[in-house]
Amino acid sequence: MHTDESEDSVTVSISVGDPRGAFTFTIRRVPDDADGDLAGRLVMHTPYAGEPMPHAALTVLHEGTHVVGTYAPTRRLHSVLPPPERLWRFPMNTAPAGDRAQSGEVYVTVADSGVVFPAVIEYKRWNGFARPRFSREAAEAVVAWLTDCHGASAAAFDGEAVAITETAVCRAECIEPGADGRYPIGAGGWEWELTTPAVDVAAEQALLAGAYRLAPEAGEVLVKINATGSDPGFPAQVDPVSGWSRSGTPRFRPDVAGVVVAWLNACGRQHAGATVAYWEDSTIMLLDPLAAIQDGYVPTQVVREADGRYAIGADFEWERAKS
Repeated sequence: MHTDESEDSVTVSISVGDPRGAFTFTIRRVPDDADGDLAGRLVMHTPYAGEPMPHAALTVLHEGTHVVGTYAPTRRLHSVLPPPERLWRFPMNTAPAGDRAQSGEVYVTVADSGVVFPAVIEYKRWNGFARPRFSREAAEAVVAWLTDCHGASAAAFDGEAVAITETAVCRAECIEPGADGRYPIGAGGWEWELTTPAVDVAAEQALLAGAYRLAPEAGEVLVKINATGSDPGFPAQVDPVSGWSRSGTPRFRPDVAGVVVAWLNACGRQHAGATVAYWEDSTIMLLDPLAAIQDGYVPTQVVREADGRYAIGADFEWERAKS
């Protein structure tokens, strides 16, 4: 069971060994201040339209989505539902708000350390490693991490400067903030790598468990990357500008884009070097670990287009899947 306070929702996944994955459904409360007569209502997303809850009637909004209780819309569907970013949002980036990357920042880590910090990075790499510059807030977090690892004498602020004693990861030095107020801690000497922020793995797994129930809507086809032979298909509109894709660049509606992000991360956990993804507000960030060692590389931004869709992976080998 997964609860999401930001969405006022509860997702329940029940596994009985079915190879298609767990039975998953979500109850979401539409915000009271939403525009339309769904405000304050409970909306249920279920994979089985023919099996409603026995204790309450379900009114179909569209395939797989129902209002709990009797409901008769007074306007067309698209005008009464909350905006897509409120009804279909997947805040899988679980980093606290103060630890999230700001404009122009990425996430960096020292290999196998398990810690992640936001930073801007310089264009040039050092032996393939990033050269980060941290805000004062992030620098304080780095100092706290060094203290946890190596003791109270490992690092500390000395006025505006960061004083670092010789440890297993660095030599003694005093790091002053640059003209931009940022601290180049370990830049050009530590093995900083680009990474993703912490994600809610359980929530992503719940999304993937219901991937098999995604069905194409009007104007969509199923596309997949046939990496393992058992990868799911995702409904998408296909842009004729194909890039490297075999099926044209797919454009996913927001609910499907959330599942695509979860699937990419699941692949990344299984296969080192695979492209992974994370959310920054309503933008999807794609990180290619193999390309990240190159000068100038930063994660690819996939912004929500005017119609709410996301064009993910123009250079992926998407192909059309059988319905």
